[in-house]
Amino acid sequence: MGSNGVSSDGPPKMDFYRMKKSVPPSVFNADVTTRVRSSGPSGDRHRRQATNPRRKLAHLTFESSLFDLSIQSSTRKVAEAAELVIKQRTAEELGLRRVKLLNAYPFEGLEEHTLLMKSYGRLWEVGSVEAFQDVFVDCLECHYHAYTDAKVLHRDLSENNLMFKRTDDTSDGKIKGILNDWDMASGVEANDEILPSTATHRTGTIPFMAIDLLVVNRRPPPHLFRHDLESFFYILIWAAFYYDFDKKERRSTEPSTQPPLERWNNADLKGCANSKMAFLFNSIAREQLLALVPPENQSLLPWMRSVWLLFSKANVVRGTNFDTPEAGWDDKTLGGFLTFEKFMEALGRKPRHQTSSAV
Repeated sequence: MGSNGVSSDGPPKMDFYRMKKSVPPSVFNADVTTRVRSSGPSGDRHRRQATNPRRKLAHLTFESSLFDLSIQSSTRKVAEAAELVIKQRTAEELGLRRVKLLNAYPFEGLEEHTLLMKSYGRLWEVGSVEAFQDVFVDCLECHYHAYTDAKVLHRDLSENNLMFKRTDDTSDGKIKGILNDWDMASGVEANDEILPSTATHRTGTIPFMAIDLLVVNRRPPPHLFRHDLESFFYILIWAAFYYDFDKKERRSTEPSTQPPLERWNNADLKGCANSKMAFLFNSIAREQLLALVPPENQSLLPWMRSVWLLFSKANVVRGTNFDTPEAGWDDKTLGGFLTFEKFMEALGRKPRHQTSSAV
């Protein structure tokens, strides 16, 4: 089993140093989890980044159903509230042997965080396609508000980070979507520029990474909001192929046993990118793939085709603006196609709590 309770045969991760999740104040939710030890210089830098006041929001587990109440709090308020459930000790207080070395690596900001969280359900355990759709939209809205209101971009969306709160834990008896695992998140400036990360390694989970980020032998481009929207799309496709909602099980994702997405589920970045491009840019390849969706999950096909059309149109327009962009061309949204509002429209859902500016 992995550190987050998922079997080790899950999708390959690009962030080889993973820290455990941090948690929210009482208006949010969470499980008992501890972050203790460093894993070399890159881990140290990662940990120092986490102590930045703005970064503290990136360590919270957000519950979308409460965003209309909790997101009105300032970043400072939320960070201060989080300290009530976070136990912090420095490397020196822990007596780590490395701090006693003559030429010890600097430990400024390196701390142990022990946090109290509730237990959440995995995405494939929701019990029905309809419940999955509600949880998916909850997480999508949560992601949007974290970006627009808290100025935090997740940057590591995967099937393991979209979770739900069980019905007996909610006041209205409904399942609530939970967006978890913010340790790879980045702060966002007022002009929507992503604050650079000090991590020296690539982050993400390969089957769910945007095509732009699956680059080889060069530094990836800045991680944008639309890249996370693309990750949501791949999670939707992944769920349609691999989840048995009635049995509350995830089918094996090993390429040898489940071939539809075998090119997505390996460490070959170029192969994964080529497979995703074939799916996004070719309607014949799309239909060949969607024809393999299990019968019990075919009610997700309208969503998949609608979102596919959104990304297809966006990339067609992108192609015409690649060499000589038109005046006012917005690469962050590919001409206004890849926004939260457009994504929700493709799903046939109306945003419940929307910030005034479109993203």
